[in-house]
Parts: sequence; structure tokens; C-alpha cells
Amino acid sequence: MKNIYASLFIIFLATCCYGQNKYTLTETYTVKKQKNANEPDLFILLPLFANEYQEVRGIDFSVEPDSVVERKGNTYAYWDLRNFQKNDQIIVKTSLRLHRRDLHTAKKRSVTPEPPADLQQYLKQKSTILPIAIEINQLASRLKKTTELATIKNTFQYVVDNIKYAFTLKNEKGASQALLKGKGDSYVYADFMVALCKANNIPARVVQGKIIGLIEDALLENWVEVYTEEYGWIAFDPNNADNTLKLGYSKLPNSYVYYSFNDTHPYMYDGAFSNTAWTWAKEKQIGQADIDLLLKKLYTHYAKKDHQTVLKILDQMTMIDPSYYRIYEFRGMVQARQGQFDKAYKNLQYALELAHQDHEIGLATYALANYYALKNEPESAIATLKKSQKRVEEIKRHCSCPFENLLEDEDLVSLKDNAAFQAYLKELAQENK
Repeated sequence: MKNIYASLFIIFLATCCYGQNKYTLTETYTVKKQKNANEPDLFILLPLFANEYQEVRGIDFSVEPDSVVERKGNTYAYWDLRNFQKNDQIIVKTSLRLHRRDLHTAKKRSVTPEPPADLQQYLKQKSTILPIAIEINQLASRLKKTTELATIKNTFQYVVDNIKYAFTLKNEKGASQALLKGKGDSYVYADFMVALCKANNIPARVVQGKIIGLIEDALLENWVEVYTEEYGWIAFDPNNADNTLKLGYSKLPNSYVYYSFNDTHPYMYDGAFSNTAWTWAKEKQIGQADIDLLLKKLYTHYAKKDHQTVLKILDQMTMIDPSYYRIYEFRGMVQARQGQFDKAYKNLQYALELAHQDHEIGLATYALANYYALKNEPESAIATLKKSQKRVEEIKRHCSCPFENLLEDEDLVSLKDNAAFQAYLKELAQENK
């Protein structure tokens, strides 16, 4: 068969489902030119298979790869391009669900993660940092604060304020480029922040991946993960805080697709590929109308204490979007009504982890207050109601507000004769005048 090689064109599509965290990534590779005998074949880096970061639900290849190989923690699909004709295509579709990794989300987790066994390797500076180690250490010392998080925030802000985005050549990569020229691409931002964190004895690493919603000529973007004793690994994106997306320090959109923690390995082993590009397109959301319809049914049956039907509706909702926080909120409340308090608490905590917008957090917190009332813990119930109330305006903007009918909430019946609860009701009445 005639030897050929591929000139690469990638189409990157994102199919978004309810909750805005389910995607199908579609990458198209088109064979364009003849392949020379000494040139390598096509190795494509696949998204990271790690459930704490993202759930890879399936990968579809239009042409099955000759093999799938592991290389230093990365997963690659391999094709022998001698088996392809000019203009043949390889289409790779990856279905996945993403998880938030930002500080805002980490602070809502109820369990402190166990430190990974390989944590020490993320304190060691790379060999490329050694020539500038003195400068990095001196700068890191100036950025250090009294707490770990304060140091991370100060470091993040320094990188954002002192680096300007610019296209970077292959020989101008990393923290040295940041120090010498004060400009660079996403890798320069990430490598610089990682080097400064490590210099302050804070484990850190560069991440390679794609960001849904970001149109960029580069195949991959880079961001940072920093390890803290309290919250585990947390993602930060200094490049896009400064540039395209204008992101903040503690909150990132749920659109980061993880590909690799090994920043010395490329997106693909290709040797002769050129004209690399990727774009994305978001398709119409599906499932939201179904969820809303089921929610209306759910409210009716929950009010009637028809728990069997409620659980069936929750199962239907799970089939549409298993990451929707209200599934676990209502499942927890049914269990609390049935006296299964341990199971209920776990579901309600998971609902809080999945809730991201203020009104979602407010509603999930309100459910937790109901749980405490059903468990006959009035002090905890009232304290939690007050936490939920802080988001009452956001709740009102999105749905009917439970605070308008507290006395009619049957799950709070144990509080009705409680003096502290009566005082709280009076406070609410004064505020609403």
C-alpha cells in the first residue's frame, strides 16, 4: 500500500447536557500527504482516566486503533498510517462528565482527602528551574504569607499581574521565560506559578488539557493544581484569569478536561504533522425540560408523603443527569423522614458538594436544616436555617422560597414550640416588613 502521512485537522465539539458538565468531545484527523518511511505513526493522547477528575464514560473510534498504550501515566491511541489512503479520516468521540476542582468547591467538601503517596515528587523542582533557582527562591520568599492558602493566593495574583500573554516558541518555555521576558503562553503562566509554590514547600503541578468554551489555536491549554493539607488538590488557572476568560482565584467553570500531569509529553507523537487546530461547538442542551417536569411531579408527591413515587421519580431524574444536586437532596430528605439518618446525611452532604450556584447552595442547606429538625436537633436546625437564609434573595430569583411558609413546612414541625425558633420567626417577620 502507498505510504502516506497525515496533515492534522481537529474538530473539537462539546455536547452539553443538563448541569453543563457532560460533554462529547469529537476530534477528526484527516490524512493529507504521503508518509515517508522514516516518519512515525499517529499517537493521540486520550483524556485522563481518573474518576476524581472526570468520568470517561466511553471512547468511540471510527477506525479502531492498532493499540492503546500507557506512557508515563499518559494513555495514547496508536494507528499505523501505512494502512490509510490520502483524505481518510480518524474520528475519536469521547463521552465524559466533568467534576469541579476549584477552591470554592473544595471548601464545601465534608471529608478531608488523604494525602497521595507520591506527594513528594511535586515538591521537586524540574531541571529547567535549576539555572534560575536563586531568583525563584528569592521571589517565593517575598510572596510567602502566614498561611498556606494566603501564600497560594498571593502567588497566583503575582503571576496574573506580572505576566502578559504572548505566543511562545518551543525553546522559550516555562518559568525562565516568565522571569526573563515577563510574557508567555498558558504553559509559562502555569510553570511559573508551580515553581514559586514548590519553592515555598507547597506541592504543585502543571496540568495539560482542554477548556470547553475556549477557542484557541493551541491543541492543549495548561493550568495549575496545588496541593493543600486541608483540601487536597485544587485547580487554578492564572493564564485565563489574566486573559480570555477573566476567571477568578477561587472559582473555575466546570469545563476543564484533564489530559495529563506530565507536561514534558506532547499531545501526540506525530513528528511530521502540521496545520494543527481545534475548535469547539456547543449543541442545544437536552434534559432540562424533562428535569423541570419531573421536579413538579416530585414536589406534589413529596408533599403527600408518597415516598415510593418520589424515589421512582428520583430514579428517572438520575437517568437524565446523575450529577443534579436535587436528586440527592430529596433522596436524603426521604431517608430522614424514614429515620435513616446516616444515609440521609451522606446524600445531603453530596447534594451540597454538587450545588454550585448560590440558590442551589441555599436550597440544599435548607434541606439540611429540615434533616436536623427531623432528627430532633433544634439548635443545629435553626443555625442551618440561618445559613440558608443568607441566600434567600438568590433562591427567590429562581423558585418559590421556602422561607415564606416556614410554619407550613411539615419537616419543621418539631421546632414549632421551640423558643429559639419562635424568636427566629419574629426576626424574619421584622426583616420582611
